[in-house]
Amino acid sequence: MRGCLSFVISIAAIAFLICLVCWIFITDFLLFDILLMLGLIALQVVVALGIIVVVIWVIKELFG
Repeated sequence: MRGCLSFVISIAAIAFLICLVCWIFITDFLLFDILLMLGLIALQVVVALGIIVVVIWVIKELFG
């Protein structure tokens, strides 16, 4: 009986997630805009850190 209950709860959770995703797409929820901007900011930070690491590595190789 416990396996059957777990299956029903899993189906209900999947249905809830599908409804939530559909609601986000239908209402054009602000979360996607916020995540997009945070992703772009994070990409700029990662690129800057990568460039700094490469410059430090080149300097270390030249003078090390």
